[in-house]
Amino acid sequence: MTINTISDNFLQPADLDKLKIVSHQRQHLAGLVRSDKNQIAKIFTNAGVRLEALVSDMPEAAVMKMAECLINGGTPQQALQAAGDHSLEASNEELLYSLENDLTDSHRLSLKTTLTHIREVNVHIQELDDHLLAGLKDYQWAIELLLTLPGIDLMAAALLLVEIGTDMSKFGSLKKLASWAGLCPGQYELAGKKYFGQTRKGNMWLKGILIEAAHAASKTKDCMFEQKYNDLAVTRGSELSIIAIAHKMIRIIFKMLENKEPYNEKVLTMRK
Repeated sequence: MTINTISDNFLQPADLDKLKIVSHQRQHLAGLVRSDKNQIAKIFTNAGVRLEALVSDMPEAAVMKMAECLINGGTPQQALQAAGDHSLEASNEELLYSLENDLTDSHRLSLKTTLTHIREVNVHIQELDDHLLAGLKDYQWAIELLLTLPGIDLMAAALLLVEIGTDMSKFGSLKKLASWAGLCPGQYELAGKKYFGQTRKGNMWLKGILIEAAHAASKTKDCMFEQKYNDLAVTRGSELSIIAIAHKMIRIIFKMLENKEPYNEKVLTMRK
């Protein structure tokens, strides 16, 4: 069986296959939420609020509380207090300055409707999450295994299992799994230098899960993925670096599930 003949459904037992429609709907709704959050950032920027560079290390929930406070007419000081106490690189003075704004009624209306939509969609996402986790109760061992890998949270683990299952022998090799996920970048050489091109299309659902996990892993302090991202970003840029991390992660996931062993960075480091 060649890589190109791997279909989206041939791998899965019935209990996982029936969860795919729920998993894909969950990913679709999560994409809507991400789009809404990007729109909120654009509206704030238009109103003179530029927080992105200063609050990149602040929990997302705290940033949303700051946003809601400003939308409801709060002062920069009140918005900062609403976020709670967090250890940030930016000083309070810098944050207060960045929170100064020219929010108009039009800005506030647009922001309120977008936040309302996010809350409504998140309710449906939670319903889907509950259904997925209930359907995966017999795969708790695999979820706990995947949770040991930096960048993988509970729902990422659940979504991964729905897409690839636990029997890696059906893929034949980790290379075939990585290719099926669309994470094998094209490579060519010109004048003695290697260049990396676009990745294959692959399974877009699986690829999306891994790209998001790679972003999270690249921001995990003191792990190999953070260092790998920092090293690659200099020459390849952010997008290709994230793809390289996602490629590394799916190969590790293959071995973890194949051997039923948790992630062990020390072992991987020794094998380099």
